[in-house]
Amino acid sequence: GGGAIYNHASSGTISNCTFTGNEAWYASTGGGAIYNFESTVTVAGCTFTESWAEQWGGAMYNEKSPITATDCTFTSNMTASGAGGGMFNEDADVTIADCAFVANHAPLGRSGGMHNEESNATITNCTFTNNRAGTDGGGMCNERSSPSITNSLFMGNEARGGYGGGMGNEDSPTAIANCLFIGNQATTDGGGMASDGSAPVVTNCTFAENDPGSGTGAGMFNHASSPTVTNCIFWNDSPQEINNAVSSNPVVTYSDVRGGYSGVGNIDADPSFQNIARHKLRLRSTSPCIDKGTAVAWPSTDVADVPRPQGTAYDMGAYEFRDDDDDGMDDTWETENGLDPADSSDAAQNPDHDALSNVEEYELGTDPNDYADPAPADFHVSPSGNDETGDGTQDNPWQTIGFAMSMAALHATPLQPLTIRLAPGTYPEKVVFAPDVAVVGASPAETIIKYFNTGDETHRVMTAAARTRLSDCSVQLPAGVSETAELLRIEDVSMHVTHVLLNGNDAPHAIAVFVSGDGSSDSIIKNCTIKRLEYGIWATDTAANITRNAFQDIFEDAVFVRRPEKKAAGASPLLGDAGTVESSGFNRFQNVDGFLVKNMNPAVTAAEYNDWGVYEQEQIAAKVSYPEGGEVDFDPWLGKGLLPGTVVVQVLDSVTSGPVDPGDSPEVSLAPAGLAAARDPQSGLFFATLTTGTYTVYASADGYVGAYETAIVSDAEVCVVVLTLSRESGAEGEGEGEGPTPPPHGCNAGTANANPPDGGFRGNILVLACATAVLLASIREKHTETQPTVSRW
Repeated sequence: GGGAIYNHASSGTISNCTFTGNEAWYASTGGGAIYNFESTVTVAGCTFTESWAEQWGGAMYNEKSPITATDCTFTSNMTASGAGGGMFNEDADVTIADCAFVANHAPLGRSGGMHNEESNATITNCTFTNNRAGTDGGGMCNERSSPSITNSLFMGNEARGGYGGGMGNEDSPTAIANCLFIGNQATTDGGGMASDGSAPVVTNCTFAENDPGSGTGAGMFNHASSPTVTNCIFWNDSPQEINNAVSSNPVVTYSDVRGGYSGVGNIDADPSFQNIARHKLRLRSTSPCIDKGTAVAWPSTDVADVPRPQGTAYDMGAYEFRDDDDDGMDDTWETENGLDPADSSDAAQNPDHDALSNVEEYELGTDPNDYADPAPADFHVSPSGNDETGDGTQDNPWQTIGFAMSMAALHATPLQPLTIRLAPGTYPEKVVFAPDVAVVGASPAETIIKYFNTGDETHRVMTAAARTRLSDCSVQLPAGVSETAELLRIEDVSMHVTHVLLNGNDAPHAIAVFVSGDGSSDSIIKNCTIKRLEYGIWATDTAANITRNAFQDIFEDAVFVRRPEKKAAGASPLLGDAGTVESSGFNRFQNVDGFLVKNMNPAVTAAEYNDWGVYEQEQIAAKVSYPEGGEVDFDPWLGKGLLPGTVVVQVLDSVTSGPVDPGDSPEVSLAPAGLAAARDPQSGLFFATLTTGTYTVYASADGYVGAYETAIVSDAEVCVVVLTLSRESGAEGEGEGEGPTPPPHGCNAGTANANPPDGGFRGNILVLACATAVLLASIREKHTETQPTVSRW
């Protein structure tokens, strides 16, 4: 062994050296760079990179040797068939401090980073990141050992064929304190840590975002083990935080465990980390973990060497929170970033001029002195861009949505969402969203996302994530696809989809949008065109809002509401409610071969104020009625089709909140316009044609004070104006007078004003006597096969 240095019964110091590409070939030996046997050696400030050993210790092998290693880096070292991709310790009481083990690999054995066998290692202030083991212990494996590990980070390690993504313990009473286990992954059990026949003592540690693969115990898995866990946090590990098997008897106290865990002082509450998505796990000032721990003899400081306790009691987790000036920022973080922990005024300051105050930077886990952190709010992608040389700016865009999404996943948070802007062109790729990311194209005609791969097990173009948005683009299947496919899946997450053309290109077994789960109930599908496929929207257990869409050339059902997955009736989507016309209804259905709405859910599906095409009442009822399902409430409906440039108006009484009596001659005018309106006798709504621009909408009736509002009608949104009429005091006839001119407003806001401005009104708008005045502007849809567009109305 020892590709570079072999020490036998030796002593010495190795400092400030670089070991690169060293190799130890013999099958019964190890230590690609250094082999130590019965030796006392100090290694300081050295770098070990890409060294290789046939058996044990890709970079270093220590047997019966009290080795000390400080300020060293072990990167991309590897064993061919044995354990310890970075370091292997056998019967060796080693001391390792301030070292980093990064991307080391033991493809056929245990311990990607470090392996301890019958060794009493002392490990302090070390990081184990992105190491991989072929079996157990991605970051570290302890076998019949008693190591002490403090103030260390285990993140992104993998046990690809076994247990313990971050750490595995076998017959080892490991002592672990002030450590962070973040985003580690195992194949079988114990994403963060797994113990077999062991009694580890785990104190003031934080476990988050760990994954046990097909196994259990995402944070911690115990097999015939009795760990003692105190003052720890287990949060956002999936599926469950702690799992026990085969007579395991863990004692868990004064800890925050998602889902709860039996034990004195335990809680189940969001720990309120800085930013878990960015792996920033300091506590915020509002954390329920502050002062909820218990006093322990060890450790006396936290992971950042802050003395414990800082408050009335120990905090849970690896970080102790202290905020002497009550500005919402941890004092240690302030000191690290050049702020004054005794001056609360610096919370509102913005030294890097990036639109975020210091306290907002703390909550995001970003650098308050770096303008580029967090990343810009927008990333740019173009078919002519380059993923390797681009930087995501408009002048130097990336080429693929997938690459931009991977970068966005590192930066986007609920407090700081990010937008990927797509230049015109076609993007032949599958898109899986990261949370808190929007994808925005130039327009449905110009930006096309088109994908299908016969080799995929599941055929899906786009998959939503939490709090995402998709707009101004076209999502398509190529022509000739006959397999079952989905254009967009929204599963138990919230997504807003607006101004999108979803085109199946005559795929006989395709679904435009599959939306399901309680978590998707805040989703909105609005102002979209859905065409040329088997099903438009397939909905299960969701109250998603489906509004202002056009369904065209649907081979089966335009909207299919599936039976609930649970025994009780699940939620049903909203297609229209007369009480919420500002935000629901007004879908259009054209050339639907099957049901317009098939409701197999026992719950009622509200579908009022929709344009059902050429059908009369009995025909509509037949196209929305399913004998084995629930009711579809489609009345009132639009008996007159929604024409290009449609304006619809309603008026209510302010006292009764009911319709103004038709005998009071309600009227609505728009200025400047000169409009002609025709009344739809079925819905009572009146239609007129508008172009884009600014209008004053005025409602009046005999015996009422008139009201008006100024509205800006664009080609992109439905514009809503709410007007309420009040009775004149002791007077009959139409209210007249002069009131202040209101400011223009956008499409979904505004307050009614009494009386019109000077000059009167042109046009001849008839009115339904109802509660609310609503202006709905629709711009002509121009569809061609070569240049598809989506209607803006």
